[in-house]
Amino acid sequence: MYRWPDVDAAALRAARMERVAEQMREQQLDHLLLSSFDTIRQATDFRATLTYDSNYDYYAALVALDGEATLLACDVGEVLNEPVHGLPWITRRVPAPSWQSFWAHPATYTGLLVRELQRVGARRVGIDTLPFDVVELIRRELPQVELVPVLRELLRARRIKLPDEVRLLEATCDVLSLCASNALAGFVEGMTDHDVVTLADATAHSHMVEWISHSVIVAQATPRRAAWLPTGRRIWGGDTFFVDYGVIGRGGYTADFCRTAFAGEPSPQVAKAHRALLDAKATGEAFARPGVTGSQLAATINDALRGHGLPPTSYAVGHGIGLRMVEIPSLYRAELMDHDDVLEEGMCICIEPSTAVELPGGEVVGLKEEDQYMVTASGLRKLTRTAVAATA
Repeated sequence: MYRWPDVDAAALRAARMERVAEQMREQQLDHLLLSSFDTIRQATDFRATLTYDSNYDYYAALVALDGEATLLACDVGEVLNEPVHGLPWITRRVPAPSWQSFWAHPATYTGLLVRELQRVGARRVGIDTLPFDVVELIRRELPQVELVPVLRELLRARRIKLPDEVRLLEATCDVLSLCASNALAGFVEGMTDHDVVTLADATAHSHMVEWISHSVIVAQATPRRAAWLPTGRRIWGGDTFFVDYGVIGRGGYTADFCRTAFAGEPSPQVAKAHRALLDAKATGEAFARPGVTGSQLAATINDALRGHGLPPTSYAVGHGIGLRMVEIPSLYRAELMDHDDVLEEGMCICIEPSTAVELPGGEVVGLKEEDQYMVTASGLRKLTRTAVAATA
């Protein structure tokens, strides 16, 4: 079992909450009304993820400037005016429509929110992901309460990681690297794509992660047979596949990792393209430093791919990471972003270029590599430590 770092969770939450409170003071907010799993974790340290579809509508947190919070919860049957065990700043729990909050019962849910907003005397409230119909109902019932969108500000408040956040992210990356290593080391020809990700899943659970965020595996011989998710396809000699895998570790901190592997020896064209992909990724790693924009880093990597005669990555070549799998910044094209964010010391990012190579006869093979890093004053420090062989 992996030995996770011993972090003072209450102190970490207090440090995060101070950043949240700073945003509230800047926007003159007296409360936050949070319904996204990551912002609830950011402000209260409460884990709202129970199932895949619970992330945005099973819980909500009404958070005051001093950090005291009320939780609207799907799993209580009566109002509980007592602290949550281990989270004493959550002093009240209010029952919400169970397992179906916003989308199925907006009027009922709004009634609960209105009563709680009245109870605390809210006047200017920051909201993150409340549905439009709920927002409109609250405004109709409480015209004196101003609702202010704050999601981007909350994401920006956590773009620079605290020292204990880095420790937790690095630990999650360690475990994730083991997941990918065990999946590829355990591969034998004839396995299905489900078999491969099951090896990663078993490693993740044995090391007690909070959640498996995604189990992407692309096993392809032709574009028509390619899929982002496991389909039951068997992987035979000569096939190329890549595993893009992510977990949520202790404290809610995420990690994202991808490796390309081959069933047997790849063709010379595929091996050459894979080396070129690794070279383009290394070019981006060397270029990245504080002051570089997301679009500049994306262009650098894609120019390197083009220089090798390969197609550029068709989507973002990377992203920030933290309490959500994809955070600020985005490493993409400037015309498809509201803000071309600049890399800053203390950010944690992923770099994940992909490309493809066409073989004689028209077969197209996709390739992808990904690692996670911390931005330092002099460049990048890699957090995904375990090297995984390119050939399985």
